[in-house]
Amino acid sequence: MAICATNSITIDGLEYGKDIVDLKEFAADYDRFRCFLLQRRSVRNFSDVPVPNMVIEKIIDSVSLAPFGADASNINITVVNNKDILANALPLLSNFYNNIEKWFKNPFIRYMIRRNAGENSYRTLRDHILPMVKIGHYDIKNGIDNITRRAPSLIIFHSQKGTPEAIEDSHIKLTYALLATHALGLGATAIGLIPPAINKDKKIREVFQIPQSEVALASLIIGYPKYHLKKGVVRRRFNVNYLSNETVK
Repeated sequence: MAICATNSITIDGLEYGKDIVDLKEFAADYDRFRCFLLQRRSVRNFSDVPVPNMVIEKIIDSVSLAPFGADASNINITVVNNKDILANALPLLSNFYNNIEKWFKNPFIRYMIRRNAGENSYRTLRDHILPMVKIGHYDIKNGIDNITRRAPSLIIFHSQKGTPEAIEDSHIKLTYALLATHALGLGATAIGLIPPAINKDKKIREVFQIPQSEVALASLIIGYPKYHLKKGVVRRRFNVNYLSNETVK
């Protein structure tokens, strides 16, 4: 249907003009695309301006265009565009992470964390999260929010437990959301702290209204940037091994 010039091919459940739409002329090129990527940075400082629902809807529309591994509808989305809900969740999130130091001091609990979380997640907890906990990074008693960053909006991606390709699909959708957010003049950053807390803490799950039968996979905070960048950052290139007939310079 996507390549038929006369709209002669049909597939049950798909309709021309609705599910299959005409493409506008593609005006982007690599230089513009790279410039767009240079301008996009993780934003953790937001203005007090709320994000209108119609803007959030454009982000969700962009996410719906993302490719998928097993099923286009296997990921559910919860939009938290309510600062009161985020404010209610913050103490619970802070308490959850402040307890990690106590859990790691208990050999049995530490063993169970390693067994259930897997080696990669365990090392992230031990080598990244735990040191931040020890210096009070997630403690909100000092009035600083290093979890939700006082963002006005939050998007959570979640799915039924055991859904095929769910983790990969949620990360693809998260990336689309980050790019769409930037294109709309907003700032955003992926927050890996929120999904594990939802999955392990019943009260946090209830605040965000995530069904018990589902697992939270990814999340991002959204808002209008407090600061506007004047320069981009060129990251270091990855180590790349080319298996090619052509010499790459």
